[in-house]
Amino acid sequence: MSLKRMPDFCRDRNLVTVRARPPLYIGQTAHTHYRHLGTNGSGWLGMHRGRTTSVVHEHLDLDLFAIAPLQSEVEVATVMMQIVSAIRYLLSLPTDARAADVRVASNGTVKITLDLSGRLSTDISRRREMHRFMVSYVEQIMTGLVRKGFYWSYDAADFLDMLYSGQLPPMIHPFFHKSKSSACLQGVVRTAAREALVRLECIRGLRSQVQSCEWNINNKLIPFVDDPQAFRSILGASEALIYGDFPTEFFSRTTSKTLAIMAKATKADPVQAYLGTQGYELAGEERVRLGSVTRFRRGELFIILRKTRLIPIQAILSRTPTTQAMNFIAWNKAYSVFPKTTFLDHEVLPLKGADKDVRAEIARCGTKPDSSTNWRLQNLENGPGHATRDPARNTNCGS
Repeated sequence: MSLKRMPDFCRDRNLVTVRARPPLYIGQTAHTHYRHLGTNGSGWLGMHRGRTTSVVHEHLDLDLFAIAPLQSEVEVATVMMQIVSAIRYLLSLPTDARAADVRVASNGTVKITLDLSGRLSTDISRRREMHRFMVSYVEQIMTGLVRKGFYWSYDAADFLDMLYSGQLPPMIHPFFHKSKSSACLQGVVRTAAREALVRLECIRGLRSQVQSCEWNINNKLIPFVDDPQAFRSILGASEALIYGDFPTEFFSRTTSKTLAIMAKATKADPVQAYLGTQGYELAGEERVRLGSVTRFRRGELFIILRKTRLIPIQAILSRTPTTQAMNFIAWNKAYSVFPKTTFLDHEVLPLKGADKDVRAEIARCGTKPDSSTNWRLQNLENGPGHATRDPARNTNCGS
C-alpha cells in the first residue's frame, strides 16, 4: 500500500484575517456562561453555551488598593482571610508560583493574579524564598489597606506580629473570626468603581462597555415603560426632564421604584397620555406652587408628573434643597451638577439654608439602606456658603 500526501488545505482560496469581539459579561463570573474544558496560557478554554469554544479571561474590576482605606477591621479581616487562603493554596503547589497583583471583583471576591513571566521551579531553596516573599507580601497588603495611624485590636496586632516574624498566620487565627462574607465589601467596591469611572481611570475599551451596560438608561427605564426609546422621544418632544431620586440612583447604579418627571404645563399632555398606554392608573393629584403634581401607579412602581409654569430646568434648580439631589436626565443625556461632591466625596451641602425642605431631605436620605448612597451633611450653623470642613463637626446622613 502506497502513501501519498494530501493536498494543501484550501490551496485555491484566499485566507482573510478577521478580528472578532468576544462576548463581555458585566458583573458575572465566566462559569455562568462557559463550561470549563481546559487551561490555555493565562486563560482557560470554555464552551460557550454549547456552541463555540473560546479562550476565556476573567476581568477583575479593581486593584485591591483602589478600595483603600478601609474603615473597619471587619472589612480588613474579610479581605485578609481570602488572601491568606489563596496564599496557602499557592504554597501547597509543587511549583514556586508568585503573586503579581491582587484584584477585587464587583461582588467583593478578592483574587490573586500570578506572575508567570519567569520559569516555574520546584527547587526547595526557591520555594523557601517564595514563602518569605509571600509573608512579606501579606504584611504589606494588610498595612496598606488602612490609613496611617489606624488603631488595631489585640487580635489584629498579634496577626501582624506573626507576619513581622516571618510566619503566615493559620486560618484559625482569632483575627479571622471578625471576617464576614465577601458581600460586605460590595459597597466599597461599588464606590471605588464609580470613582474610577468618573475619573476616567478605567480601560478605554472597557469604559464604553460599562457605560453601555451598567449605565444604560434604557435598562433602568425598562421596569417603568415597555419601550424606553419611545418614552425618551416623548420626553424630548415635550422638553421634559427626569429628576428626584431616579437620576441620583442611576448614577449610583442602584435601583428605584419611583420616577419623577418635570414638564412645562403646556407641553405635559403627551407624557400623561403615554403613561395611560403603559397601564398606569391615576393615584392622586394636587395643586402646588407654580403648577400641579399628578401621581400614577402600576403595581409597586410610581411615576410622578409635575407640571410647572416654569422651564423644567429652572424649576429643578430653584426647588432642589441640597446638592445631593441636583441630578436630572434629559431625553439623551444624564447630568450631575455636583458630581465630585455627591459621588466622590459623599458630601451634601444645603442650597437653601437650614429650612424645613433641607431637614426633610436629610431625614429622607438617612433612611436609605445602601451605604453607597449615604452622604455626610456639613454643619449648618453658619448658613449656606459657610459649611465647615471640620470632620468632627459633620453630621452623618445615612446609616
